[in-house]
Amino acid sequence: MKGADFIQNINEIDLDLIEGAAMQKKKKINPVRFAGVMAACLCLVVGAVFGIKALLGKDIQSEAGGTDGKLNVTAKIVLTGTDYALSQEEAKTYLESVKSGIVNELTASGVQVKDLNFSPWGVSILRSGDKGNSMAVDWRQFNAYDGEKLIAIIDLCKDSNGIHHYIAFGGLWFDEYNALLKSHSGEELVMIYVGDVQAFVTPDNEVICVLHDDDHFKESIEEGKDYYQYFKQEQNTFVP
Repeated sequence: MKGADFIQNINEIDLDLIEGAAMQKKKKINPVRFAGVMAACLCLVVGAVFGIKALLGKDIQSEAGGTDGKLNVTAKIVLTGTDYALSQEEAKTYLESVKSGIVNELTASGVQVKDLNFSPWGVSILRSGDKGNSMAVDWRQFNAYDGEKLIAIIDLCKDSNGIHHYIAFGGLWFDEYNALLKSHSGEELVMIYVGDVQAFVTPDNEVICVLHDDDHFKESIEEGKDYYQYFKQEQNTFVP
């Protein structure tokens, strides 16, 4: 199923059917527990929805990246979501305003939080592939920590109704990802998605997979290409 079809199917769910099913249950619902269930559901879909959202647009940017994509240094980078571009400062202000709510969501979902804090940076996702390059600037992705431990990744989206957030937690790869970021502390990194593979580029022009080693991805890296300078944009550059 294509990304656009997936989004359309979600949007076409009949809310009356959902409400009708809920009315069949007469038991009282614990609001805290219900919030936890909803947060867990969001965790399951946020990755897919965010990835699809980052690809949505017109013409070439609608399929930028692709499953078998590779770093594309010939196509221009097309910005999508410019009507609701989300700045770093307004994203950080929003996060602070909903901080207690996020703590409640995580706690209700079984994630213990003592000292919630957010990464000082939030990146828009730039996708690169055989069919082009695109970056959704109405989205920003932040890391959420309990002390120094990475416990969640929070996506913010801005539209005509304001800013919304989606929480992904419980990733088995969080510790490894956090250690990888710490090993590049103080460096100005460039976040990209190469097809479906999340990566970042170091100032030394080294392209590093975030989650795992991917032989197909490694084979797509070409010598002599200045990936760092080509993909470096204000919205996808961060310093861990």
